[in-house]
Amino acid sequence: MKKVAISNIAWPQEHNREALALCKDLGFTGIEIAPAKTFVDWPQRIPDVHGFNKIIVEHGFSVVALQAIIFGVEGVELFVSDDTRSRLADELRKVASLAESLGAHACVYGAPRSRDPGLLCFEAAREIAVEFFSSIAPIFESKGTCLAFEANDASYGCRFITRTAEAIDLVRRVARPGIRVQIDTGTIFIGNEDTAVIQNAVEFAGHVHISEPYLRPLGSANSDHVAMSAALVAANYDGWISVEMRETDEWRRNIERAAQLIKAIYRTAPDHI
Repeated sequence: MKKVAISNIAWPQEHNREALALCKDLGFTGIEIAPAKTFVDWPQRIPDVHGFNKIIVEHGFSVVALQAIIFGVEGVELFVSDDTRSRLADELRKVASLAESLGAHACVYGAPRSRDPGLLCFEAAREIAVEFFSSIAPIFESKGTCLAFEANDASYGCRFITRTAEAIDLVRRVARPGIRVQIDTGTIFIGNEDTAVIQNAVEFAGHVHISEPYLRPLGSANSDHVAMSAALVAANYDGWISVEMRETDEWRRNIERAAQLIKAIYRTAPDHI
């Protein structure tokens, strides 16, 4: 794999050009974006991405993925009603179209609170989820992208698909290329999951986040990234990996430290990073 990206949730939007220049100097080759942070009035107003794409290309990047894709959107719960599922489908159609216009290969679906099953048992919730994602998969396929389903630990307030193995099972049941697994190292660390789950997930993977628990700056949590890197290599993963960490006042130093960690540990990263 020679594809290393970083999410723009790591820096203030008002410093976007400075951050992009820094990321370029450090050797990153792709950018992941959160639409609500990147485009004014998203999703109420569909953005003209021409200007944004020009900036990205000027810095030598491509947009590889979208995340936080329904952040701030109300009434899009997966399990509440047919109406909320319909609104969720409408929002995901917008996301798929945005991904197509940006050339992004994956759209990360986390949103733990929007998939609270309420009083439904796990099996009943899974049946609804399989039906819903099977219906939405062709939309992402037609746009040349995928919806990457991310397991979220219960500590994030998630009550449906909290383990990577459960995400794999859901995606296997949908059995469409438009719905894939999001591998997230932070989730694996929090849940003390065996790294063998990565090898099981790669067959179904749409994207990979290199992250710490609770989106702390990369390298600040003493997490065993060596084991994660080894598992990705053993599974012959050849897609993008993307650094995901929240913005702090030390965002410049955080980006620099993340690049150092990727270069030192993730043997799948290109030599120049």
